[in-house]
Amino acid sequence: MSQVFSFFINLVTQYPVVSEVAEELGWKIQNSPDAGDWDVFWTDWHIEPDVLIKMHLFQKISHYPGIHTLARKNLLGMNLMSMRAVFPEEYNFFPLTWMLPQ
Repeated sequence: MSQVFSFFINLVTQYPVVSEVAEELGWKIQNSPDAGDWDVFWTDWHIEPDVLIKMHLFQKISHYPGIHTLARKNLLGMNLMSMRAVFPEEYNFFPLTWMLPQ
């Protein structure tokens, strides 16, 4: 006899495609940012610190704190150039980057 697992996704999003995919996967959908019994928390915004503190190791979130420093092209370029200044040999894998008008 095989064991059936139910996944719970907590959705706080304006995009209906996320709930459509969750339904197709057979996940149980919650729409409360305060609910704590979820496997995946999908939101369009940052996750509040009180949610992060209460997370279990198995729980996954859609937006990690500080992800904007990698997801925004201008901030990614600044961070890579800063790392290249400190570690020039390790960070020579991308072209020189500038932010205009600086």
